[in-house]
Amino acid sequence: MEEIDQIRSAAPTALTAPRFMTHKAAQLVSMAARVNLDAKDDDSHANLGWHRGFNGFLSHPIGEGENTVEVGLILDRFEVAIFRGAERLASLSLEGVAVGDADAWLDAELEKLALKPVSGQSPPYEMPAEADAVETYSMADRSESLAALSAWFSLSAAILAEFAGRNSDLSPGPVRCWAHHYDLATEVHFEGVGTAKAATIGIGFSPGDEHYDEPYFYISPWSEIDVKDLPDPAVTGHWHTDGFVGIVATATEALSLGDIRRDLPAFIEGAFRMCREKLGV
Repeated sequence: MEEIDQIRSAAPTALTAPRFMTHKAAQLVSMAARVNLDAKDDDSHANLGWHRGFNGFLSHPIGEGENTVEVGLILDRFEVAIFRGAERLASLSLEGVAVGDADAWLDAELEKLALKPVSGQSPPYEMPAEADAVETYSMADRSESLAALSAWFSLSAAILAEFAGRNSDLSPGPVRCWAHHYDLATEVHFEGVGTAKAATIGIGFSPGDEHYDEPYFYISPWSEIDVKDLPDPAVTGHWHTDGFVGIVATATEALSLGDIRRDLPAFIEGAFRMCREKLGV
């Protein structure tokens, strides 16, 4: 099934359970890097990259020499795996597996590579209560919604990478998934010029959170902007001002577009220009 067809195969509001389940599972991948890499102030050592080849997340490389590997979460197959380059060294289907047993499996595989285990470790942030409460991984009877969630991540990774390429003169940050909020994003930083303050615009995709119980794309400026008389976003979407300020297109709004693959990038570019104008950068 094509990516857009997969996205359309499940209602955006049907992705809540897969979101919480995979958010919990993504902590396995992130934690493997967190405990085995030198910490960075911005926590970027523990973020994840999206690999379109197998529809999943990869950690940063960990280990040394021939033992350098990446830990991955293959979303649409709901399995965790360890890769050395293109070689899959080991994998575990998470269906029906207790969280502690998945930790123990990963510990054993990491131990074979002389790497530190993940058991007993906790991330330095609070997880959503629904994700944190997961005790056994299970996506039974939710294969269609899981495939749709995977397709949304894959589509957003491609669109965000293309945005970064088109705006390479602005040196966007890498497109990475931050395991805390489980969002896939890049950032553009602007140094203060003249009377303008230093500013940042985040361009990203969230599979859903406390703000929207469905996936959404966001373009969020910082520093603070005047939220009076905000211009209407081009193409689709709306301004969000509760909890964060930004231009948002929910999955429902995106699905109303005539050509998602063409019109979503146009929405992002238009929203990015509006945010730059509001920031004066």
